[in-house]
Amino acid sequence: MTTQSFLPNTTKSFIVLYFSLFISICCAPVLLAQDKMEIVDAFADYTASAREVIHVHLNKSTFIKGEAVGFTAYVFDKKQKMPALLTTNLYLSLEDEQQNPVKQQLLKVENGVASNVFILDDAFKTGTYTLKAYTNWSRNFKEHNYFSANIEIIDPQTDKSISYERVENALDAQFLPESGHLLADVVNKIGVVVKDPKGYGVPNATGEVFNSKNESITTFQLNHLGIGNFVMIPSLGDRYRIVLTHRMKEFSFLLDQKTEPVGLTLATATLGKRLFINVKTNSRSFDQLKNRNYKLSMHNGDFMQASDIWFDESLTVTRVIDLDELSPGVNVFTVFDPNNRPVAERLFFNYQGLPLASADDLHQKKVRDSLRLTLSYDSIDPNAFSNLRVSVLPSKTEAYRHN
Repeated sequence: MTTQSFLPNTTKSFIVLYFSLFISICCAPVLLAQDKMEIVDAFADYTASAREVIHVHLNKSTFIKGEAVGFTAYVFDKKQKMPALLTTNLYLSLEDEQQNPVKQQLLKVENGVASNVFILDDAFKTGTYTLKAYTNWSRNFKEHNYFSANIEIIDPQTDKSISYERVENALDAQFLPESGHLLADVVNKIGVVVKDPKGYGVPNATGEVFNSKNESITTFQLNHLGIGNFVMIPSLGDRYRIVLTHRMKEFSFLLDQKTEPVGLTLATATLGKRLFINVKTNSRSFDQLKNRNYKLSMHNGDFMQASDIWFDESLTVTRVIDLDELSPGVNVFTVFDPNNRPVAERLFFNYQGLPLASADDLHQKKVRDSLRLTLSYDSIDPNAFSNLRVSVLPSKTEAYRHN
């Protein structure tokens, strides 16, 4: 395994470590190299065993009793970012609200793909059910690598429909600081996720943040999925209240995140095709952090890269990296203190370089009572394995609520 610089730094040199090469240099750089090696080696040990990730495409999310739940399951090798070719068995379980299995299947996986249906027979009644999919290998690890999705089933003998009306007397609101914690006297970004008691996002609600003196600090608005964010500079010892307004009603919440007096935050922002990574601290922390070697790491679930960061003169350390140099998909940035303890972390999704295949041409032709579609994919290798999953529903259907 190799560690290398992934962030430009003109004042600090990076140390490249090879298992087969040992370099004798002065004490301080050796200690820094050992620190980096400990982090990267620990990550290498963690990822040494292959992980399998399962995803299932469902044809709908709401079904009438008697219909079939059609699905295609994909099993991926998390390390290789490719279909898990060694996997042969996939277990699926359709469970009721008490997590009791109603129906189960064992499918053969070929080229990382398996397809089948669940027939919704007399074993089902109106309610919410959960489809779970997993392999034997995925159950060997602490993290939950199985797939889970909810579906709604309607028994027309007892119910004509399932009501999706929002419950307005209570909201579940989560306020999530970008670095996992709040730091006093610096700009903090806080993510907001608001759901009703049925688990549906509360769309387009507005929010206002007040301090302990009941002074308005900032405002924000959620999107159609009930997700948003706001920025603020928290003060040590102050308490903050957030008022959400939804359908002419107000809901009050306390920002229960503790404001830390000392520490640092990690934030990311994109501009064009570049990612800006900002590690910030406050004046109260500066003397403790000054000239101490912190490390910024990045990994994508497969390999890790690490670099040194120092608070020499400024309260903010900024690194810039081209999105083309990042792995496509999820990248995890973590700041480690001089004792190799993680103190801040941020997930960033890189859309740049995602291997997406779009139809280069689409033709449709009506043949009697049918519609014939012709899709052309010039970017797909006809000699390689490919799989296409299609679900055809009316354009204004209420039966598909998955993202």
